[in-house]
Amino acid sequence: MKVCICDDLIEELEVLKSACETYFAERNMQAEIICTQDPEHPIDHEYDLLILDIEMPKKKGTVVKDQLMGRERPLIIFATSYQENMPEAFGPNVIGFLAKPLVWESFALKMDLAVRLLLAGRMLELSPTVYKSSEKIIMFFTAQRYTKALLVSGEETLLSAKSLVTWEKELEDLYFVRVDASHLVNCKHIVDAYDHVVVLRGGQKLTVSRRRKKGCFEKLRQYNLRFSKFA
Repeated sequence: MKVCICDDLIEELEVLKSACETYFAERNMQAEIICTQDPEHPIDHEYDLLILDIEMPKKKGTVVKDQLMGRERPLIIFATSYQENMPEAFGPNVIGFLAKPLVWESFALKMDLAVRLLLAGRMLELSPTVYKSSEKIIMFFTAQRYTKALLVSGEETLLSAKSLVTWEKELEDLYFVRVDASHLVNCKHIVDAYDHVVVLRGGQKLTVSRRRKKGCFEKLRQYNLRFSKFA
């Protein structure tokens, strides 16, 4: 997950960065956290989450929000000392507000919401004409030298030139786990796991390769911990 914190005050950046580092460390999540005092920076770069000060001398956070409008990401959490500025800060990607000085409980709740929304799914291009939400994909699997996706509907998609390795890297933050050389499975659709076996929604069983078992079961454990918290 890529997070940008934008505030004109260096001390505020340090407080928010420290809070983010603590949040992700406590939840055993990997995140890249970038701090900037330049309001143009989040416009010129791609981030999953933007924690944005409303009042900045070079450009107000509400203007930055307007310039980002139309993009699927980033989600935006506004940080402000001035509650009267909140009405103009609402927008389609705005998911909450943080009052300054920062209160940990409020910060953690807003971050929980952001993580839940960001991990809920993503539209994937399976072919030049086929797009599907990651939530609707049970797994990717190899077919000859190509890959296919198995959907929750039972449908198998057309062959994709993307390798399983490419899909694995692209979907790392969405809890797809490699169980063997031929299958990349969405943890959302794993209903049971034991010994060297994962059971998929619908009853299909896959054998986890010996060398992948530790990493596979650990990622599944992290997924279950994360989403039992948000249930």
